[in-house]
Amino acid sequence: MKIFKESIKDCLYFHLFLILCLVLAHWFISALRDKSFKKRRKEIPFDAVIVREFPTSIARPNIIYKARVFWAKHLYDSGYTRNIIFSGSAVYTPYIESRTMKPMLLLLAFPKKHLFTERSRTQPENVYYSWKLARKTWF
Repeated sequence: MKIFKESIKDCLYFHLFLILCLVLAHWFISALRDKSFKKRRKEIPFDAVIVREFPTSIARPNIIYKARVFWAKHLYDSGYTRNIIFSGSAVYTPYIESRTMKPMLLLLAFPKKHLFTERSRTQPENVYYSWKLARKTWF
């Protein structure tokens, strides 16, 4: 019985320590996020925001897919960016995700001249090809 009580006590201490670590990590990350946001706030509006793809079905877009489209619209409407670049290709599905997000955003009354798409298959390509598109378009 004594071993059982000690193991329960150890388990409780472990979980309290874990909770404390998570709270401190959350506090630290939040402080860094706020500091970074305040620093970059001076640079708004950005020339472009890259929205990465998310695999989905055209017939039934999932919540993450929709959230990325709505967030892009929010960033534009709030004045954070002048242009949106949808980045992605058909990797896990037969659909080119960047080109399927475009009509969804246009349905939300987004100006077509501020919306761009490019095809890339990996995360580094997302950044590289979007950067090339931005350089060609705005510089």
